[in-house]
Amino acid sequence: MADKKISQLTAATTPLAGTEVLPIVQGGATVKVSVDNLTYGKAVNTGNLTVTGSANNLGIVKLGDATLPDPYCGMYRGNAAAPASGGNYLNLGGYEGIAFTSGAAALASQTERIRLVGSTGYVGFNVNAPATQVHIAGSTGVTLGAVANNTWRTAAIVPVDGGGAYKGGLSFLTHPSSGGAGAPTEKMKIDDVGNVTVSAGNLVIGTSGKGIDFSATPQPAGMTSELLADYEEGTWTPVLTFATPGDLSVSYTTQEATYTKVGRTVYVQFSINTSAFTYTTASGLLRLSGLPYTPSNTNNQGYGGMHVGGVSMANYTQFCPTPAAANTFAYVAASGQGQTPTYLSATQVASGSNKYMFGSFSYNV
Repeated sequence: MADKKISQLTAATTPLAGTEVLPIVQGGATVKVSVDNLTYGKAVNTGNLTVTGSANNLGIVKLGDATLPDPYCGMYRGNAAAPASGGNYLNLGGYEGIAFTSGAAALASQTERIRLVGSTGYVGFNVNAPATQVHIAGSTGVTLGAVANNTWRTAAIVPVDGGGAYKGGLSFLTHPSSGGAGAPTEKMKIDDVGNVTVSAGNLVIGTSGKGIDFSATPQPAGMTSELLADYEEGTWTPVLTFATPGDLSVSYTTQEATYTKVGRTVYVQFSINTSAFTYTTASGLLRLSGLPYTPSNTNNQGYGGMHVGGVSMANYTQFCPTPAAANTFAYVAASGQGQTPTYLSATQVASGSNKYMFGSFSYNV
């Protein structure tokens, strides 16, 4: 080769294949070295390392055996599904997966914290063989955080320690909505056999008609429902009247009542004491009206017990309220030894004398 200045040489075809050779002086002798071996195994000290490519500015950094045509690991800028299309993504590639380490100045002494398994796509935190799509090892769990009005609001899902009564369970923690200092506190726990403990707050059924389903339990023939869909407590106002009120006028010194509803069954209690009870034209059966729920359209569906005063009915010694089907009132049934059962009416509940009645009964809706 004739002597030429470097500037006179023909430009090389790029990108280089890595097999090209250059002369270097080593140990006082001039020897050759391939481009691939110029920096092989050597640290590159630079403030900034920029890697670009000709297609969509795609830059690829390959990590691995330099003798392989396509090393197993690397990183590049582009779309993970189609790297040649470019895009503003930093993609890390690993044939068997990607691991993130920390905890020591020397890379070889660091501890693995996160692993992405190449064959499954599973991600493990503090576990190098994740068994699910997201596998978190340890007892710290997952903490979710957000900032509202410059105050941290956090929640957490924590696996319960392997020992004790809740081996293999989960604990759900939340932070007060008011924010402030302090860690999230436990609100619910699921133990290893499936028992659920609500540590704070209530179990709220968000849809009407939904509730607790007991269908897993045995049932006799004729069963129509095993869903407990309602519970309620409250008050109602009991009122004494007749089938035909006429000019009935009633004043009360006591007029109180409560109810408890469990599923379809309503339990009611009442207490009535009058200071005036007068009429001239009222007639028909006595009614205790104002029930909180309308009884179902079934006769003789329920009775109760009560004490009465101000009623004149010879030889009748037992009285009990019974709800009227599909109406919001109850009649007062009367019975006695050797007597025909009947109901109190204006004939026995005379005008002028004060009345008192208190008792309880239940019925279905």
